[in-house]
Formats: sequence, structure tokens, C-alpha cells
Amino acid sequence: MGRRGGARRKKLGKPSAGLLACIAEVHLCECGAYLIDLMGFVEFEGRRLSSRLRIDGSIIELECIFEDVEQLINPLRRIDVAIFKGSHKLFALSDLIHRTTSGRPGLGAASIYVSTIAVEDYSPDGADIAVSESWIVRISSWHMISRSSGIERAFERDANNRRVGIWRFAQPLDWAVRTSDGRLSATTISNIVEGGIHANSLTLDIVDSIRVHFSDLVGFREAIKEVHKIRLFGSLLFGKALNLEFFAVEAKEDGEYRTQHQVFGIKQISEAGLPARPLIGAAQREIIPKYFENFFSIYEQISEAISIHFLVSQELGFDPSTRLQMLCQALESIHRNLVPTSSAPLDLATLDGILASHGYGGELREKLVNQARHAHEPNLRQRLKYYFAKFEHEIRIVWPDIRKKSTINEIVDARNYFAHRSPRIGRPGGARLWNNVELTKAIVQLALLDAIGVDTTGLGQRMATERFAKFAIDR
Repeated sequence: MGRRGGARRKKLGKPSAGLLACIAEVHLCECGAYLIDLMGFVEFEGRRLSSRLRIDGSIIELECIFEDVEQLINPLRRIDVAIFKGSHKLFALSDLIHRTTSGRPGLGAASIYVSTIAVEDYSPDGADIAVSESWIVRISSWHMISRSSGIERAFERDANNRRVGIWRFAQPLDWAVRTSDGRLSATTISNIVEGGIHANSLTLDIVDSIRVHFSDLVGFREAIKEVHKIRLFGSLLFGKALNLEFFAVEAKEDGEYRTQHQVFGIKQISEAGLPARPLIGAAQREIIPKYFENFFSIYEQISEAISIHFLVSQELGFDPSTRLQMLCQALESIHRNLVPTSSAPLDLATLDGILASHGYGGELREKLVNQARHAHEPNLRQRLKYYFAKFEHEIRIVWPDIRKKSTINEIVDARNYFAHRSPRIGRPGGARLWNNVELTKAIVQLALLDAIGVDTTGLGQRMATERFAKFAIDR
């Protein structure tokens, strides 16, 4: 008799380790790896809902379960402040914006909200979240700016004349930087932490934090603006965009600031690898308080330029044409705001009236008036000549065989081509375009440092040593 039921079913064994690894990998890819992933409850506006909090870098998501099906039809669009409690953790969340809502059978509606900030172990009174006079900040590589040396191993003799090894580390420079109006001050705090085991020996690291103190209570939004200015100041002294690694609000206990509450949601940047050391030397670090005061006093005048400059310096993959246009815009902004010109601006209202009386239409008249708005200002070629004359010694160290006139012409022609697609100019490219971009970056860096009072003598050699400008071989 034949077997009933057709072909015999093969018995499956246990899945292999490789298969399990593949399944685990797929699971991780689908679920994602969160820095914080907690189940708990969220409280806001008198409600208490089951929820799940997920924080991954600058992304903060809160999933709430609403029993009321009305949430499916007319979801709550915004939550000002919410308190999440779960797994021995408490987070204050601010400015939660509704992203999506889906139905859950038997539960109600599951809504996902995205928050701008989350403060750990912090319970605000009322609607004010993270309000303090004192904030703690950690900026990448700040210790290389605030000190001249790090941890050193030294040997001394004890009472029995035996040699013993001790660790020493250079304290940060003894200064507190502050703004000219006294509204803000910043001091460096140093800690030694274990860096791990290497070659059978313990390594130590220095962690420098900055205590930013305001003359009065400020909220998160105002504090983060000033902290980003400090980050840009450090970036300018270093020569590349530095990251904001840690941000916390300090709370008072018994009249003193003792407790730190970390703030999540700060967007990270793509930090470039070079330069590896600050452009300013050890001798100039004693004058940093003066640079700091100057930086804040002219920040509004250089804010556009410095923001563009360090956006270009990040590892974002901008093509050379985009980088050149952005750097030229930064250079023009510095020169326009800081270098006085002898020509007076045109009376645009009178010009507009004259054009209207001669029958020029709205769009054409507006275009002509906008062109005349900056007609009294120097053009890009004149601005480049000004900075070439000012920093020529440093520029020739960065690029020894540079041809001044032809290089200026190439930069101007390339900018005009990419901005206006002028048919009279051939499309720039290759090593020459790349090198002109790097040279413009160096000029912008020198101009910004000069604007805050830094002596630029010797910075050309420092730029060359630290490979601030990464020139192509064919130049």
C-alpha cells in the first residue's frame, strides 16, 4: 500500500546560528536602535496615558494610547509640556507636535508626537520647562582650546625615597569669559575620567565642560541660542565646526547649583577630521577673554558669514560649485558689514519713482531697484583684492606658488558662472576650481579671526601644518 497523504513531510531541525544572526539583523534594522526606549505613562493637561518614549540623537518621539476614539477623528495637534514617567526615569517634554494617529483594536487610538526637547529627571512648575541662570555645556575638542597640555605622567620620591608615579594634568586657563554687557559669562570645568584599558594599562581622559551663567533666569530657547554662539566661537578658534556634545540645565539645591538635568534633542553636526589641533597657538590663548568679548559684540555683523563658513566646513558633501558660492557670500557679508566704504547708497525711493514715471512695469522696476540696492558697494573682485592685500603673506604660505591676479579672476569668473550661468565663461572645474574653493575658505577664516582681534601673523603656517586648506596636487 502506498503512503497516505502524498509525499512525506521532511522534519525540520533547529535553525542554524547563521540564520538566527540574519533574523536578528533584520529585526534590528526594522526596529532601529534607540538611545532611550522606555515604556511608561505621560501626564499633560490633567490626563494620564500609557505611552512609549524613544530618543535617538536629536529625534524625540512619544507614542500615546488614547482610549477616546475622538482622537482618530480630531487628534490633539499640540501639547505644550508633558511629563513622562517610566523605568525610574522622568522626562519633561516640550512642544510636542502631532505626527500621525492610527487605530488600535480594543485600545483606542495610538498617536505619535515629536518633541523638540526632553529634559531628564526634571519636573517643571507650570508651563516653564528648563528655566535657570546656569547651564552646563560640553563642546567637542574644547579642552584643546582651554589648555596648553593634557594629562602627564610624572615620578616623585616618597618619604622612603622610593620612586612613585603620579598623574598630573594642566588646569584650564584661569579665566572666565564674559560679554561686554556682563549678561553672560562662561567658565571651564575639568574632570578626569577613565578612558579604558590599552596595552595592559589604564588610560585617562580629560573632559572639559563649560558653565554658562546668565545674569537672570533664561529658558531653553534663549539659552540654546547663546550656547550655539559659544560653539561657533570655539569653532572659529579651532578652524572647523565643533559639535555640541552635552547640554544640561543646572538646578539649585540649598541655594547652590548642584544638580544637572541633561537636555536631549540637540541636533548633531558632521564634524570634519581636519584640522586636528586649534589654529590659534598656545601664546594666544591668554587673550581668549578679549576675543570672546569682541566676538559677542560684533556677532550680529558676522553671524551670516560665520554660519555659512562652518556649514561649508562640515562633512556634508557639498559640491565645489556650491561651496564656492557660499564662501563668496560669506566673504561679501564680512566685508560689507565690517569694512567701511566711501560711496553712499542710492536713494531707492527716488529711483523707483523715476522708473515708474518712465513707464517701467512692476517686475522690471523691482528688479532694477534691487540691482541698485548694492550698486554703491565694492564687487567681489574688489573685495578679494582687499583681503589679498591684507593677508598676502599668510596666503602665500598656504599656497606658495599662487598667481594673485589670475587666481582672483578665476574665483570671480567661477562664481559668476555658477550664479548666473554666463555663456561668455567656460564651465570651471577640476583641480583649479577645488583649489580656489579651499583658498577662499582660508581667506574667510582669516577675515573672521581678524574681525575679533586675533593677530593673524603666523596663521598661514598653522593652516598649512594642520591642513586647514586641502589643496589638490595639481595646482
